[in-house]
Amino acid sequence: MVAKGKGIWDYINPEMFQELCPILIKPEEPAFSELHANAALYIDLDATECEVYKFMYQKYKTNYDEYKYQKLKKAPQSKNLETWLHSWEKMYKDALDIDLPDVQGNRPVKDFV
Repeated sequence: MVAKGKGIWDYINPEMFQELCPILIKPEEPAFSELHANAALYIDLDATECEVYKFMYQKYKTNYDEYKYQKLKKAPQSKNLETWLHSWEKMYKDALDIDLPDVQGNRPVKDFV
C-alpha cells in the first residue's frame, strides 16, 4: 500500500477518525417527575418547579435542535435527496431562530464541504 510506504496512512485511515467522531445521542425531554416525585403534569409543579422546568425544557430544546442539525449534516444514503434538503433547510431556519452557533457566519457552508 502506497500510503503506508509514504508514512501517511495514519492521516488518511478512516478507522482512525471514527474514534474521534462524537456519537450522536438523542436528548431526552425533561420529565415533570425530575422536579417533583408525584408530578405527572405541568400543573402538578409549584411556581419554583415550573420556572426550573421551563429552563430545563429550553435547554432540552436547544440540545435537540443541535442533535437534529448534526444528524442532518450527513447526506442520506437511502432517503430522497430532495426530502433531506427540505428537512435541512427547515432545520437551518430553526437553528437561526435560536442563534445556534453552528449556523452562524460561514459555518454551515463548511458542513456541506
